[in-house]
Parts: sequence; C-alpha cells; structure tokens
Amino acid sequence: MALPLIAAGIAARAVAKKLASRAVGGITGAGAKSVQKIYKQTGPTKSQKNDMRREMGFEQDKAMEKIYKEHLKKMGN
Repeated sequence: MALPLIAAGIAARAVAKKLASRAVGGITGAGAKSVQKIYKQTGPTKSQKNDMRREMGFEQDKAMEKIYKEHLKKMGN
C-alpha cells in the first residue's frame, strides 16, 4: 500500500517541478501543462518587403518626375 503512495508522491513532485520551471519562464495557466512551439512573425515577410520597395520606387519616380518638370520650367523649355 505504501508503494503506490510513494509513486504518486514522486509523480506529483515531477509535475510540480515542471509547472514551476515553466512559470519561471513566463508560461502559466492551462497552457503550462502542454507547451507546443509557437511561431510568431517577427517582422514583415519577404513579399511584404518587396511590396514596400515597389511602392517606395513608385513614390521616388513621381518625385523625380516632379523635380524634372520644375527643372524644365526653370530652363525655359
């Protein structure tokens, strides 16, 4: 009868240690019992970067066209 109690005590300590170590790491609540990898996006994706570059290119083209037109007006053409 003492053997199952000892085994239960050992298992309870292992679970408590696991939960305590996860709580120290900031993992608490229901998710502390079974932690799976969470992939979070840390920045813009490659396609988002390409879109931003393309938009910046269009804006630069418009700005250069405006500057060029102003230059032509100053030159008298």
